[in-house]
Amino acid sequence: MAPQTSAPAPDWRHPFTLVVIGTFLACIAQFFLMPILPLLVVRRLGGDEARVGLAVGAFAVTALISRPLVGWLLDRFGRRFWLVWGMAVCVPCMGAYGLVHSFEALLAVRLAHGLLWGLTTVAMATVAADLVPAKHRGTGMGLYGLAIPMAMAVGPMIGSVLLGEDRFFLVFAVGTAFSLAGLLAFQPVRVPEVANAGARLVLSRLVEPRVLRLVLFLVAFCVGFGGWMSFLPLYAPTLGLHGAGPLFFAYAVGGLTSRVFAGRWYDLRGPHLPGATSVGLVVVAWLCFALAHHPTLALVGAVALGLGFGTGGTIFTAMAVDLVEPDRRGAATATVYSAYDIAIGGGAVLFGEWVDLASVQRVFWAGALASSLGGILFFAMVLPHFRRNRLAL
Repeated sequence: MAPQTSAPAPDWRHPFTLVVIGTFLACIAQFFLMPILPLLVVRRLGGDEARVGLAVGAFAVTALISRPLVGWLLDRFGRRFWLVWGMAVCVPCMGAYGLVHSFEALLAVRLAHGLLWGLTTVAMATVAADLVPAKHRGTGMGLYGLAIPMAMAVGPMIGSVLLGEDRFFLVFAVGTAFSLAGLLAFQPVRVPEVANAGARLVLSRLVEPRVLRLVLFLVAFCVGFGGWMSFLPLYAPTLGLHGAGPLFFAYAVGGLTSRVFAGRWYDLRGPHLPGATSVGLVVVAWLCFALAHHPTLALVGAVALGLGFGTGGTIFTAMAVDLVEPDRRGAATATVYSAYDIAIGGGAVLFGEWVDLASVQRVFWAGALASSLGGILFFAMVLPHFRRNRLAL
């Protein structure tokens, strides 16, 4: 049976805005966890660096497992149900963090939350891509992507302020309220009907092969981020900072700034220059962190990291969407998001076993090397493939 699709409605800006707002609110709650989770493991549950890496990585493992199936569900049955109900089940998951009293319980919550967050984030991005007309795809995905650094600019800092003297329950209660607000924003959204009743549940429908070269590049490009996210809250005090909040904020400022122009840059010039800029900024960022012995250079590195990943997050998602038909956008988005899960989860677990606080710089040197390798893959494999296979607008 032929896929059922409809073009973006003339009034697409209103539902698109609601999706951006809902994503922003949901991600604020998610980014509460960035500075809080390592402290929860160490202070409340008595864990060490290896367990911090495992707690971060476990989330990505189940998100990775869920994404290919979610992509098929979105393409087979449409988008809205999975957007709303996926977010609805994420709400109690956030509250459950405040109730854990053992590392095993935390691990169970992380596994369940990762599964549901994997579903919801694919639905968010796919709905955003559906709503934006093709000629504005880069700009639209860039605007959608603003929600993520904006949430990162405020989420970790709010979480750190709320935590105070280990008030973990308060942090997760407020995080639950933000998740609920995100759900309420998604509730009235109506999206174009995109469903393929003939899509069978087979491997070729779960993974989009046309974006696999992009996946290989992204894994190398982003693997250092897993280590950075895991250990920064524990490492920041060694730089003379009271916490990781300023570094997360600087990262978010860079990400917010880059997403303002990256999408338009992609629409006008294609992925060549934005891709090269993204790789270069990320490599410079890792070098700044590797060489930092005081806050200034680390803050410069955080801004450069935000600029690099913000630019890349916009254009690489747009590239994946531009390689496939509308009824394959769910699978394409899920496949790309799986690359981030592999990189971040794998990096967190790998570096958690490899380093201690005295040698965190090794994470950043390894990140610089891996991102440089990713840049070679981007120009050798990804760009030629994209030029040959990009669908006409």
